[in-house]
Amino acid sequence: MAADVKVELDAGALMRRMQEAVYKDKTKDDKEVWAVKNELTPAIIEEVIRRATPIIRAEPMRLEVKAPVYCVGDIHGQFTDLMRIFKKTGWPDGQSRRYLFLGDYVDRGPNSLECIVFLLLVKVIHPSAIYLLRGNHECSAVNRVYGFYEECCSRFPENHVGRGLWDQFQDLFNWMPMTALISRRILCMHGGISPMLQELSQLNDIERPVDPFAACLAVDLLWADPSPQMANGPLDPLYEASARGISHHFSKRALQELCKKFSIDLVVRGHQVVQDGYEFFAHRHLVTVFSAPNYCGTFNNFGALLYVDWDCQCSMTTFPPDPLAPKGKGPKAAETTIDEMDIDDGKEEGGTAAAPTRPERVKQASQAPPTPKAKSQRRVYAQPIVVD
Repeated sequence: MAADVKVELDAGALMRRMQEAVYKDKTKDDKEVWAVKNELTPAIIEEVIRRATPIIRAEPMRLEVKAPVYCVGDIHGQFTDLMRIFKKTGWPDGQSRRYLFLGDYVDRGPNSLECIVFLLLVKVIHPSAIYLLRGNHECSAVNRVYGFYEECCSRFPENHVGRGLWDQFQDLFNWMPMTALISRRILCMHGGISPMLQELSQLNDIERPVDPFAACLAVDLLWADPSPQMANGPLDPLYEASARGISHHFSKRALQELCKKFSIDLVVRGHQVVQDGYEFFAHRHLVTVFSAPNYCGTFNNFGALLYVDWDCQCSMTTFPPDPLAPKGKGPKAAETTIDEMDIDDGKEEGGTAAAPTRPERVKQASQAPPTPKAKSQRRVYAQPIVVD
């Protein structure tokens, strides 16, 4: 155990305290910035993990989620932005508001612990109000390198308590579901589709606990990216090797064939920073949703979330960067290589250069899909709602 002290956790009271934990502070040069009051101790974190784990383990690997639901993309430790989303769209209650998160709760940002603990806390209190898919950053070889391990150890350095907490999070991550099907029409995952996926039943057959490394369906669900550059002729390949050094890119034709085969209207995924917070691909058969505005404090991108109404009609809400938001850590290098970890984080989201003016100009690293003209029954409103 990472902590010897046991607590009688009042989950509701802790959630309320964390909801109010964001406050205004000042930097050394007297600039205002949002700060986060620490409400977490090792014992509290352990208890939240202990309560959340059986709930996560009881869920299938492919969740069946009923609309209406909000779909939220990558958060990456940006707790002040996570609170901003909930305050604008409403707290999850399992009745009028349900949320499906697409993974990547930790790494990069300054408050990974607050993000994952708060979401697990909501899962404990309202299990049917929030669904948490696994992202590639919920894999040990990735979050060991990209910030989460360092955050755990630096905040709780005594007697290796932070390391113990990090280990417990990995045990929980290894049980997280990887896909969700909304009203049998919208398929959701963190990364992308796989040439190994021949039947939807395979999504439930992935054995747990799993911390995927080698090429397999689970790795593709966490890591694959769409590629607008791939040719789409009848003899052209549907998949090609990924610039990340793991998994692959898939073409428009690959995505369209999968949707037709499984009677899927739309694929929703995260995994890549896009300048507007969302980007379409393959004639609106796929949308990338990224919910961390001003990612790493350098990209100046919007965040977005997708709302699926009771009839599976979709609309977007976008969030501009918050000038007071604390800055996370930028990419470790222009191009991360496979040598840095056991499993490659590759050319991480937006990892090639400074913030692009348009997401499709992030070369290979983000592979941001362009937005085609709307001509599909999958209606996503042309003008997204923009909130401050």
